[in-house]
Amino acid sequence: MSGLSVGEHQFTVTVSDGVDAMELGVSVTVTAQEVTVQPEVEAKSSSSGSLAWLTLLMAGFAGLRRRKAKRS
Repeated sequence: MSGLSVGEHQFTVTVSDGVDAMELGVSVTVTAQEVTVQPEVEAKSSSSGSLAWLTLLMAGFAGLRRRKAKRS
């Protein structure tokens, strides 16, 4: 069960097989659970600067390839 308030609750459970039935009283004690809240850690924002060197390198290779193609 969910949504029970803190404290003691009494229930009666009845079980039947169509011929016989049995009842049993149940006592449930609900206590408050301690909740610990962890502050959220901000993720570092990643910039595209980490791949800028790769872009420049590829642009250089593309330029060399075009030069070779023009010479041939």
